Amino acid sequence: MNDDSKLDGVLSVDDLGYEGYGWKVYPFLEVVEIAGIAFAHYFQTGVMGRPASSAQAQLNKKHQSCIAGHQQGLQIATGFKANRSMITSIIAGSSYEHNEDYLGPQGNKHWRGFLMLHDSKEGSFDPMFVSLNYINQRYA
Repeated sequence: MNDDSKLDGVLSVDDLGYEGYGWKVYPFLEVVEIAGIAFAHYFQTGVMGRPASSAQAQLNKKHQSCIAGHQQGLQIATGFKANRSMITSIIAGSSYEHNEDYLGPQGNKHWRGFLMLHDSKEGSFDPMFVSLNYINQRYA
């Protein structure tokens, strides 16, 4: 649409049929809370609306467990609420196997995988990190 404005409104995420496969689809940057954990593509910080620069910054700004994509690789930060329950901030934005040209040879050397959140309640959870390398070896 940036190159040809006549495409504006012609295609949408609905055309991909995700919901027909059981996926819930949310608008870009909408924060969704499940079991006390906030999920978003990224979490805006400051007045300019820019994404948090790290998992620690995300935790410091939002004061709750949050999971975001947006950045390649894997970042984790933890802290504790006043009641001593743990909060965790994770940025994990690369669950694909191809290299991105714009990242170059060094930038493409990052963790790739997905997360499983076990025993999730009231913002606490046990994270399990599953790398694509493991999946490819296990299910080759």
